[in-house]
Amino acid sequence: MKKAMMKNDVYKGFKVLDVVDAKDFDSTGIYLKHEKSGLEVFHLLNNDRENLFAFAFRTPSQDSTGAAHVLEHSVLCGSKNYPAKDPFLQLTKQSINTYLNAFTASDRTVFPSSSLIQADYFNIMSVYADAVFFPLLRPEVFSQECWRLETDEKNNPSIQGVVFNEMKGNYSSFTSVASDAVVNALYPDSIYNLDSGGDPLVIPSLTLEKLRAFHKKYYCTSNCLVFLYGNIPTEKQLDFRIQTSDMGEDFEKLGVGFNGMMDDIQKLMKDVLDEQHQADQIRLNALQSQIQPHFLYNTLDCIHWQALADGNKETS
Repeated sequence: MKKAMMKNDVYKGFKVLDVVDAKDFDSTGIYLKHEKSGLEVFHLLNNDRENLFAFAFRTPSQDSTGAAHVLEHSVLCGSKNYPAKDPFLQLTKQSINTYLNAFTASDRTVFPSSSLIQADYFNIMSVYADAVFFPLLRPEVFSQECWRLETDEKNNPSIQGVVFNEMKGNYSSFTSVASDAVVNALYPDSIYNLDSGGDPLVIPSLTLEKLRAFHKKYYCTSNCLVFLYGNIPTEKQLDFRIQTSDMGEDFEKLGVGFNGMMDDIQKLMKDVLDEQHQADQIRLNALQSQIQPHFLYNTLDCIHWQALADGNKETS
């Protein structure tokens, strides 16, 4: 395992606030904070090839509209550098990740993923970073993920939406309703008395403008906690930078983005091509080594006698 960073080390604006020996995880825990943007990072550095990252945001609910839950869905439906309709679904199908998810709790929203392949790991990280910080939050995405009004063939209106229908299912479960009632009774005057997932009776009061305001307030670097795990050196993780000169000083100072990731992928692609070329050369050399002088002599001798048998003295 590469030597861990030391307390008070500074690397690209990140200062190491503490280094701890996490014996239970056979790891070294490194806690850093970006001095200008406030982004916090905790890295469990070890020898595990399966690396994991998670972007976490404190998202305390102010009501039961489910803004945190809707936003968790919506940011993964297209972003500035990945404007595809559903990049999360594409990652699920095309990535070789070992874990890919996002979830909303009562006071936080987390976007975790892991992979055994560094190129894949940084590719997923680039998609997730762009999604959480620069989502498009288009009106059609809000209608799809939150709520919309539909009519059937008889013009009967109904409210539809991914989160709306998901929470209707949750509220139809006796176990879920009972457990929520217990929490509400224990914490009557706190955020835990609200439903971060969304109450189907309240979700339709959420608007796109309110959702965008929620994102602006909570999905910022000073409110972001990044968790890292695995054998990729901390410095290499921090080299992963977003070029955001046109997107505000907060992100420009952060120094977390895509250039390092793209360079790594290009280098890996070149390494693969070089390895293939070397493998082809080794196979060619192996074949050439088999063509020994006695092999050539025997081949020519066979041609000679076959030509004589055919009466072709000129060839023989």
